Amino acid sequence: MDNFSVPSSLKHPNVFSTMAPCSTYYKSRNAGVSSLSILYRLSLPLLVVLFYSPANSVASKIYISPWMQSWHFDQEAGFNNENYGLGFQIDLEDAHSLNIGAFKNSEYHWSRYVSRTWYPLELKKIKVGILAGIFDGYEKESNGGWFLAMMPVFTLSREGYAVNVTAVPSYEDRIRGAIVLQVLLAIN
Repeated sequence: MDNFSVPSSLKHPNVFSTMAPCSTYYKSRNAGVSSLSILYRLSLPLLVVLFYSPANSVASKIYISPWMQSWHFDQEAGFNNENYGLGFQIDLEDAHSLNIGAFKNSEYHWSRYVSRTWYPLELKKIKVGILAGIFDGYEKESNGGWFLAMMPVFTLSREGYAVNVTAVPSYEDRIRGAIVLQVLLAIN
């Protein structure tokens, strides 16, 4: 591992410079990215999330998400509504979930995310919670670098799958609001 280095052309100048594998920035945001590359770029954020998880939290369900669908509040703006990518959600026994992934965002760029959701309210198979995490890939927000975000989330769980519905709030002219539906397929 001593010879490992990330080319300077792939480092985002505004992201934690000591986190080279995490801070790599897609030189061409519209170029195809392999699943292995996405997983590599998510490895350090995943370790951070798992490291800061409470020791008494046990994974009760693990999901994979291949796709999200957005409905933007500004339908005339031409945003991308088909947000394909690769994501994982780990439901913990203590009313929390960990989330990590990458997707083609509303601006047709790749975004990565690491978040945690707290579900204070559960009604049968529907959980209501607050998602908080870090995201990147939106050029008008932090020049495409990492930023913090928080939003409400509703999760419907069934045997073998779950669906997250999130309300992304608009923020000035940097983040465009939308309702997002995320499909989750159980893998355990």
